[in-house]
Amino acid sequence: MFLGIAEYQADRTEDALGSLKEEVALEPNNVEALTWLGIIELAQGHPEQATSPLDQAVALAPRDANVLYYRGRAHQMVAEESYRSLHDLDPDSVFVHRGLADTLANSGQPEKAIAEYEAAIQKQPDNPDLYEALGEQEQKVSRVDAAEAAYRAELKLSEHSAIALYNLGKIYVEHGKASEGIPLLRRAQQAHASAAPTDFYLGLGLAETDQNQEAAQWLEQAVNSSPSPFIQQSAYYQLVRVYQRLNRKEDAQRALEELKKLKTQAAKSITAGQDGTEGSPNSPGNEHQGQPPR
Repeated sequence: MFLGIAEYQADRTEDALGSLKEEVALEPNNVEALTWLGIIELAQGHPEQATSPLDQAVALAPRDANVLYYRGRAHQMVAEESYRSLHDLDPDSVFVHRGLADTLANSGQPEKAIAEYEAAIQKQPDNPDLYEALGEQEQKVSRVDAAEAAYRAELKLSEHSAIALYNLGKIYVEHGKASEGIPLLRRAQQAHASAAPTDFYLGLGLAETDQNQEAAQWLEQAVNSSPSPFIQQSAYYQLVRVYQRLNRKEDAQRALEELKKLKTQAAKSITAGQDGTEGSPNSPGNEHQGQPPR
């Protein structure tokens, strides 16, 4: 391996690639050799050749920032080349608009992504995945009516979509239409939507329509389904209310204690993160999906 690095530094690139490939053949789990192999391929303008060794290196060292950077760069360059080729074939194709929309969405630019998804839909109006992606971005900018329309359009094309059923049901529950959201969330469960968020919003909808006994069952199931911090805290908060309505005083007290404990732990984690000693927890926020968050 050190020979390969020395050869590369001496501008003997082909020799360096040969030496590093020999090293990887002898030691397939050598992260440093795999990483250098990827770096050199990138430097030579061969990102498609760099992705494989860098993917292997990340699998072996998933928390190595250096490896993660170069792996991301390699895949980004391959993607950019693919998009350039698509653009050369037809700059107004559905694939160009969708690829650009995905890139904008992943880079946190939902407004621009929405415009590109809408352009893609104009080209391919019978693709349910496009409406699903559009609905997610509309939720990010709090355009509830537009998100609802996108998920309804998806369901017309794919009536058993767990993601569309969940999101549409959640939107209804959150905006005062619990009786309309409940059947959608039941269908989402049957379609195998992620358990914790689906159970939570179903429980919340049932609580909002005074079906407290069943609401308690779903909220209890939500907290036992490896939920996200947001769902876990929200479920315990609703359980306190539901137990009180059912006159289950001891259960209400236990739920309240769990809620206090979670809030204390979250506050400590945030403080530790600000001190630089520990990562901060996931932030509460809209629980819209790819797959429903757990």
